[in-house]
Parts: sequence; structure tokens; C-alpha cells
Amino acid sequence: MHSSVSLGPTGKCPSRTSSMPDQAGLEWVEGTWGEQRPQWTKEPSLDIVLQIACHHLGLATSPETTIAFLSQGGFNKLFKITCSIGNFVMRVSLPVDPFYKTASEVTTLDLIQHHTTIPVPTVIAHDASNENELGFEWILMEYVSGVTLDEAWTMMTWLEKCKLVERIVDISSQLFRLRSETIGNIYRADDPVPNISDRSIPDDHGVSSKYMMGRIVSMPFFWATRLSLDIHRGPFKSSMDWLMTRLALLKHDTEQPLPSDADSDDGEEIDLNREMITLLLRLMPHFFPADVEESEGFGLRHDDISRRNIMVEPYTGELTALVDWECVSMVPLWKVCQLPWVLISRERTTEPQKHRYTHEGNETDELYFIHLEEYEKTCLRQLFFEHMAKLEPAWMEIHRLSEAKADFDYAVENCDCEIHRKQIRTWLENVVAGKEQDSLRALMLK
Repeated sequence: MHSSVSLGPTGKCPSRTSSMPDQAGLEWVEGTWGEQRPQWTKEPSLDIVLQIACHHLGLATSPETTIAFLSQGGFNKLFKITCSIGNFVMRVSLPVDPFYKTASEVTTLDLIQHHTTIPVPTVIAHDASNENELGFEWILMEYVSGVTLDEAWTMMTWLEKCKLVERIVDISSQLFRLRSETIGNIYRADDPVPNISDRSIPDDHGVSSKYMMGRIVSMPFFWATRLSLDIHRGPFKSSMDWLMTRLALLKHDTEQPLPSDADSDDGEEIDLNREMITLLLRLMPHFFPADVEESEGFGLRHDDISRRNIMVEPYTGELTALVDWECVSMVPLWKVCQLPWVLISRERTTEPQKHRYTHEGNETDELYFIHLEEYEKTCLRQLFFEHMAKLEPAWMEIHRLSEAKADFDYAVENCDCEIHRKQIRTWLENVVAGKEQDSLRALMLK
């Protein structure tokens, strides 16, 4: 039996809720291609950021304690605090999913530190509310040494890259072993969360009452105006419940009135999106039969194990930390057991020869480095699978059996993309017809 969601088998759209969380400091604006993107309406005060950091570090403000802008992501601004006792990072966040995003991330980091050997930033203090002197949610963490893998990649030896992949296999295996009985995010049992489930997170010692499952924190659920919609946000008891809710959110987008300056192409685009969503809803039982859902398992997946989130020592390539744990959820094992982003590329089985890419003046075409990276990742994927087969055979078995489900999930994620829509539709129809074809994700990389 499925959990209660705000849609039926045809994908009934959610309604708008009467209460809206405080999202002061955030507005959604239209990007270059008509997409919605988050924007800061006010800047965090550096003086207040420094004051908060000093307070929680037990320091008096002094000329020796400094603050500097470090970097900015989609939802966060990072500041480096340098003081007498070390270096720290204050991450200030936009309220894209007030309370839940920060509270869940802090709890997930705590779970990782206490139940795995995966190196992650240590949280010193945090505030999951914007009702403070800064006016934003924040997390104070220890500064992670090293550089991003993005910076180090081209300087690393082949042996260093192989060792790093073996470490990533170990990380993937440990995440695979962290299980729950539902899909959603992890919270502390004593967090003031209204819809924490009564299911705790199993661990090696039985059942831990410290961590509990709650509503999912995921971009498809809070992007743009979606946070205001009255829809079930988890925990979900099955893949079908989770996927149907995501499709309901997409369908809601297609039923909004067009802006006054819209043309006929915009209307046609919406009609095509609606047709694709209807097709996905109709075909879902083919990929997720109801009689199989009772045996589903769920594990923790870091959705963005990429070169920008892997920190390494600059001279050895040794992994120092895996960062960016926001929006990390318990998801079905068929999604857990997929390759990390850092190893995704087009297939290239022949090593490119540099002299074939060299022009007059000994200038090497940029295409050589693109093809070289594709070749290296192809080899490293094989190494990943070989090492995983020895370390975690169950991971490999689930991966082998879950290609179609993972591809269907990819189709849901990209079904409203004009560039991909036609290929997704053809792939879906071929699968149902029993025709042999490549994985949808592999086709998209070509």
C-alpha cells in the first residue's frame, strides 16, 4: 500500500497552501533562458558573521581575527574566518527550504562522522532559523584543508587517480550500508520538526533513537514557488510515491497561466511537457510494479560527488574531505547504486594520441584534453566496478538490475527539457515495446 500523497494515479496537481514560511532575503528571478533562479535581496553583514563566529569559538574580536569571502554556490555564501585557534568557515544560506535544509544537513554530517570513516567538515555551531541578528540560517564549520579535485586533476598521476577512485568506492560502500525504511531526509529526534516519522535510523548496534526520518529536502520540491504548494513531502514509503509526487509538481507547472508576453511557442512547449508527464505516469507501473515495492530498500546517497566537492591534498591527490551535504537524502537503493558524478562521461576506449591533436606551432587542440579525460574516466569506471565487486557485491548486483529504473528516474528529472524530450519519449516507447537499446543516460551523453 502506498503512503498518502496529494495525487491520484493520473497525477492530480497539488494546491497552494495558505501558510508560507519566512523566506526573507530570497527572491526567485527569471534567468537568461526563462528558468527560475534564486537571488539574494540583501547581503549578509560581514561584521555580524564575524561576531557570531567569535561568540561560538569563544574568542574576543580582535585585529588578529579576520573574515574574508571564500566562495558562493547556488544557495550559499561561504566566508573564511582566520583566528588564533585555526581556520573556520561560516556558510550563510538562502532560505530555500527554511529550517529543514540546514537542520537535515547538520544531522546528516553528524551521522556520517559517527557511523562512517568518510571525512567531512566538523560542525562547530549552527542556526536553522533566520530569526537571529544575521537574518539568515548559518553553519559554522572547521576549514577543510586541501584543494578541490577540479584544481588538482590535471596535475595528478595515474596512480593517484586510481587510489582516489578506490577511496570513492569505499565511500560509496559506506553510504550504501546506511539504511532507512522510507525515502526522505534525516533529522535529530529532538528537532522541532512537525512531520518526523516514528521510524528511527538502523545502525550497526541495533536502532539509534538519535536520528529520525522526516520530509525530503530536494530541489524539485522547493524550487521557485513549489515550497508554497500543499503536497506530501515525505517520508515516502515507495519509489512510486516519490516519483508520482515529483511528476505532480511538474504537472502543476504546466497548469499555470502563461505570462502576458507569451507566444504560441510557449503554449506548445507546455502542451508537450504535459503529454510527456502523462506518458511517464502511464508507464510507471512497467518500471515499478506494485508487487515489488514491498521489498524495496533505501540508503543514503550524496547526489553530487563531483570534482568541485571532493577535497584533496594538492601534492598527493589524497582525499581530505567530501563536502556539500545539503539536500542529501535517503533514496531507493536502485538510485544509491549508481556511479558518482565524478566518473560520468562519454565512453572512450581508445587512448587519444597527442600528436594527432597538435597543430602548427606545436599548439595542442583543446579537444585532446577532453578526449583524454573521457578515456581516463572510462578506465576509472572499470576500476570502480572491479573494486566494488570485491568490496560490496550486493551494490554491484543492485546496480546491474536497476538500469531501467535509474533511467526512468532520469526521464522524470529531464522530461520538461526541450532538448531531451524527444529522445526520452523514443526511449520510453522502445523499452515498453521490448526493443534493445542503450541506457537513456548513455544516449544523452553521446
